[in-house]
Amino acid sequence: MTSTPTQTPTGALALADGSVFLGHGTGATGTALGEVCFNTAMTGHQEILADPSYAGQVVCFTFPHVGNVGANAEDEEAASETARKAAVGMISRAKITPPASWRAEQTFEEWLRARGIVALTRIDTRALTRKIREGGMQMCAIAHDPAGNIDIDALKAAAAGAPTMEGRELAADVARTSTDEWNEGNWTLGEGYAVGPEDGPRVVVLDYGVLTCVHCAGCHRGLGTHISKVRSSQHDEFTPAELDWIESQGNEKSAQLYEGALPPTMRRPFSTSDCPDAVRRTWLR
Repeated sequence: MTSTPTQTPTGALALADGSVFLGHGTGATGTALGEVCFNTAMTGHQEILADPSYAGQVVCFTFPHVGNVGANAEDEEAASETARKAAVGMISRAKITPPASWRAEQTFEEWLRARGIVALTRIDTRALTRKIREGGMQMCAIAHDPAGNIDIDALKAAAAGAPTMEGRELAADVARTSTDEWNEGNWTLGEGYAVGPEDGPRVVVLDYGVLTCVHCAGCHRGLGTHISKVRSSQHDEFTPAELDWIESQGNEKSAQLYEGALPPTMRRPFSTSDCPDAVRRTWLR
């Protein structure tokens, strides 16, 4: 067990193997269960925790300065309200610093609290990172109580009994639940997000927790306003033949678009003459 000796711990992390790290809680209060992992990024911590690919995970940041950029709505990576349920916890070595960026709209602590992310600071992140690197990621329980009333034994039991990520359906938790459109391009300083062209070809995106930046990059490359997002559960309703048709509509065209070659025939939505009925009902409104 590791702890901070100078102050009463208000946060704790228990791993499935029985290891316990004590520190200072911040962000949301309460207890969260997840798989602990580490990330070495020097910045972009808001984007990482908002990335749906981190769904159900507790992220340990190895970089010492966390929070100095703050948080703002324009850096949101979740492309839907459902996708906001990404990382459940955050860990850092140093106390979260006040924002020093003029773009900050919130402190990072405020953002964590609003997002429902339980956070823990002032722990030995090197020791935790070594444990993860050498022994692999394991389930954990992370807790924050401002009064310091944390039942360590109960926390250890929760971590040991938490179901692993193996075989879990995580995409359904972060995928959009309805079809929608997207028309924002890349972000530019002082101008915000550009509006995508009206005459770009229609692109179908199966939403398994897609990032905002993926959509913006598509609009920036001429895909227009016709990007549909569909919940992942609909994927299983299509037959193999229907899925083959969907794939045939995207691969070659996407390659040409990203190479900068946009033939005139592609400056309109794709032909639907051979579109399977199930796909037509779902996407081609």
